[in-house]
Amino acid sequence: AKELKDKFAVDFENLVRQLNAEEEEKRKNGDACALCGCEKLLFEPPVFYCNGMTCPSKRIRRNSYYYVGGNNQYHWCHQCYGELKENQNIEMADMTLTKAKLNKKKNNEVPEESWVQCDKCQRWIHQICGLFNTRQNKDQRSEYTCPKCTITDRKKANKTEGSSTTPMAEDLPRTKLSEHLEKHVRVKMKEKLSNLSKERSASENIPIEEAEKLVAMGGQITIRQVTSMDRKLDVRERMKNRYSYKNYPSEFTFRCKCIIVFQNLDGVDVILFGLYVYEHDEKNPAPNQRAVYVSYLDSVHYMRPRQMRTYIYHEILIAYLDYVRCKGFATAHIWACPPLKGDDYILYAKPEDQKTPKDDRLRLWYIEMLIECQKRGIVGTLTNMYDLYFANEKNDATVVPYMDGDYFPAEVENIIKDLEEGKNSKKALAAGKKKERKDKQEEKIW
Repeated sequence: AKELKDKFAVDFENLVRQLNAEEEEKRKNGDACALCGCEKLLFEPPVFYCNGMTCPSKRIRRNSYYYVGGNNQYHWCHQCYGELKENQNIEMADMTLTKAKLNKKKNNEVPEESWVQCDKCQRWIHQICGLFNTRQNKDQRSEYTCPKCTITDRKKANKTEGSSTTPMAEDLPRTKLSEHLEKHVRVKMKEKLSNLSKERSASENIPIEEAEKLVAMGGQITIRQVTSMDRKLDVRERMKNRYSYKNYPSEFTFRCKCIIVFQNLDGVDVILFGLYVYEHDEKNPAPNQRAVYVSYLDSVHYMRPRQMRTYIYHEILIAYLDYVRCKGFATAHIWACPPLKGDDYILYAKPEDQKTPKDDRLRLWYIEMLIECQKRGIVGTLTNMYDLYFANEKNDATVVPYMDGDYFPAEVENIIKDLEEGKNSKKALAAGKKKERKDKQEEKIW
């Protein structure tokens, strides 16, 4: 066994040496990127959705033909294109098209990362590897020096400090909300890392200074609010008509905010986490009055160390709920539903080895965070839509908050449509059971 182990170690070392030599040869010949050593970097194929009347918002299948118009903004599958009339205008949100102006394409494109050549060593590297911004090179005349040549030049000039003037995440505008979240998270991170270092020092019998280095963050965390827009949600026709006798509102206004989390990894600020929230203030009528909706939340697993992800993301949500509570908001709604396979909420084309949590696991992830909120006195009561609204038969649809992007507005339209058409089939009953399961996935807190 020892001889086999030694032989394997020697063979493995020779193989690694051979592969490194082949990779270095490819880099020198320009066949591979001088930085990462890879040849082609392929992007995830773009996803196109049909704008036709037969299958609106349905994905156009890969390797199938489709038609595109309006500077690649609007798409029609083969079936919907066939249903378009030759001389009839196609009215879109910001333009008018005709069938004759639509171009036929095949959905088989695989985009590839572009290349850039260093003006000093003449080697080719991927633009993403060399952090080359092609948008700032519109005239194709910008001089570019690759990282390897830059390091060589700095060593010759005895310059070791960074001299970049590129704006970083820290330079993005600050708001009261971002300041509150960032301050809270940094304080909690310091406490958590201190406890982890003490535990590691005790368990491995090493000095506390060494343990602190082992558990330290891989880069500074920066939190910024990048969106704050006033938006309006129109109530759909069937809901509005059915409850007009109750003076049900025809629209709800809200403030849309987007919060982004960066970590400085190897000198570059990387987006790791995004959060969209919708805030309905006291001027809104019931049932949306003083309600907050956590609409979208998304992340990628590049945080260093990776085991700090859940802790930091929980603390962001806890700090946000505390912030809006102090601002006078009374309830918060969280839609705990993971994306379907192939879908992404905010961050597109995640790493292949990043797993998507199942329904129960994601719901437990939120509940653990909310229980911690209760312990800190931020959240009073935790419940779900079914127990709060649908368990009481005296309630009707007007008591349920009407939120943009939520499951409820579309589902209530379907139910009212079935009621108006007198449908009471097994299919409708099955849909009702499905709805009950969905309702139990949305948490409500106040």
